[in-house]
Amino acid sequence: MASPASLAVLEHEFLPYSSRTGVTSHLSERDVRALHEANVSRPGFCEFLADGVRFNQFCGIVGFQSRSLEILPKVGGQDHPDSCRSVLLRCLQDAGLAPRRLRSEAAQALNSATLLDAFIGAYLDEVAVLLQQGLYKRYRTDHEDLHVVRGKVVFRRQAAALANRPDVIHCAFDELTSDNALNRLLKYALHLVSRAARGQLQKRSLTQLWSFVDIADMVHHGKALSSLTFDRQSERYRSAFQWACWIVQLLSPSLRSGATQAPSLLFDMNKVFEGLVSRKIHHDLAYLGGQVDAQDVGTCLATYAGSAAVGLRPDFVVRKAGGIRAIVDAKWKHLRLDASGFPRPSEKDVYQMLAYAAAYKCHDLILVYPWHEGLSRARRAPLLLPMIHGTQVRVELEFIDIADPSYAVVQSRSGTHAGIWTNLLDREGRLSAEGRGGKSTS
Repeated sequence: MASPASLAVLEHEFLPYSSRTGVTSHLSERDVRALHEANVSRPGFCEFLADGVRFNQFCGIVGFQSRSLEILPKVGGQDHPDSCRSVLLRCLQDAGLAPRRLRSEAAQALNSATLLDAFIGAYLDEVAVLLQQGLYKRYRTDHEDLHVVRGKVVFRRQAAALANRPDVIHCAFDELTSDNALNRLLKYALHLVSRAARGQLQKRSLTQLWSFVDIADMVHHGKALSSLTFDRQSERYRSAFQWACWIVQLLSPSLRSGATQAPSLLFDMNKVFEGLVSRKIHHDLAYLGGQVDAQDVGTCLATYAGSAAVGLRPDFVVRKAGGIRAIVDAKWKHLRLDASGFPRPSEKDVYQMLAYAAAYKCHDLILVYPWHEGLSRARRAPLLLPMIHGTQVRVELEFIDIADPSYAVVQSRSGTHAGIWTNLLDREGRLSAEGRGGKSTS
């Protein structure tokens, strides 16, 4: 049985308003207020129209008072919430934005679960591993009035408050205890889960809570979470800590009752897709010896008196043997075909590529977009930009299928191929000719 009911919508889709109660597929006035609050913390998350709300490129969860809203990515030709939900969670993990991968049992259960259930299941899996290993313990200095000496005697208190009690000795001693900030956070998150989850998830959380009976309760505070640190012994807690923070962010009563923002956990799909492209590039270049620099800021487009005036930050600069082989930018946009059947990037994207080519003196550029079924009949040809130093500038459009766990690159009608960067790194002859001023034969 799932956690409290959720309403699912795909990114860039529209949900209408409704003033009637019981209309589960519409947004109530209270839901709209929560979305306004979420839009404060994530500007541009959604657009408020006259008759409803349109969602942009952020995916994740927004908590309403009695249910939650899931915003899911559009995945190829799939639009079923279960498929999109499963892909989103995998993409978050592969892009490095979520803790370690779900274990097989949780991954199988995900097919019929909400995002919140998936997060809860992953968190309970992490806690189960920690309990098998034993809870993290840390030394803590305690003060206590004892009948025998333990640790060291605190003479100042002994002389002041206990001067007339020769039978009692005030001692300060170090005790190895599992009652520390990290375990208090895990307990707090388990407590929230036990109240929000249903069925097996609730039973698991209640069972695990018994192992934390000697741990003090934690009063949640954002600054307390951000101040938690890890040492060599507690490093194994890092994944559970991340899941716990997400659980607290979504379920904490202090957040749900607050007036500043609605509980939400939203991910910018531009960043998610950029992480996936990074993973794909590094995987494909692992055996080719290429070097990838992410978010390169070493080059500017314009200067004032020798100082940078207009900076550039391409997503990836691919280098080999000290030379720039390609510049790659990831764009979370669903391209449409023009009247001739070619994918048509926006003018802004093309201008950006032209700026990169001019500043980096690079003649091979790649724009990477997500694949969708509307591209299945696309014609394929590079975009040709004005020549730089007598050499043709080419912009290749490539498409990654995020529904495929291997993130295959789809070459329109010709299917898929293993890596889109191989040809760039292996074209030593052509690149050498271009470096001497020769023109491309493309």
